Amino acid sequence: MFDWKEKSQSYQIELPNSLLSFLSNDSGLDLPFEIFTEYNRFDNHDVVTKFRAHPNYQGVGEWFDNSYVQYEKPHGRRNNNHEQVIVDVPCKIFGFIAIDNVTHALIHPCDFKSVDYSVITKKWKLCYTTTDQNQNEPSYEIVACDTLSGHCFLFPDTVPGQCIQVIEVEKWPGLFSNAFNSI
Repeated sequence: MFDWKEKSQSYQIELPNSLLSFLSNDSGLDLPFEIFTEYNRFDNHDVVTKFRAHPNYQGVGEWFDNSYVQYEKPHGRRNNNHEQVIVDVPCKIFGFIAIDNVTHALIHPCDFKSVDYSVITKKWKLCYTTTDQNQNEPSYEIVACDTLSGHCFLFPDTVPGQCIQVIEVEKWPGLFSNAFNSI
């Protein structure tokens, strides 16, 4: 059991064993620590982007936002200008933790590779590790919140451990025709 704190209340919740194991053994965090339910990021125009992860949001049930997290492309790949390539990979946010006064997100990311599923959707595999008992458990990571680049819409696939991403509606015109590229 972990104490889940927010501004007005404190919850005692039961976390999945894999997440509990990661937090207590593999994360390098000193116990005890607090998990926060919301992170607000302001852009240059004071517009706020809210990221939420709550075990019982507004008393109705769990709510865990999906977001893109920015990673450097693996194996040191570079673009034509020899610059490191940054990729956006979907993830599910499980909470927020302050480490040395910097807010970090606790995430379950997808693998770097996706498959085009349709014109406006992609299929992703969530990252899992195989335990000593030959079972797959979610791979969690703690990342700085400034690597979260924005929300994304994911829904579970019928295949366990996979999800479908719906591409942002702003990108749809370019997916159907290149006539919109000059507008």
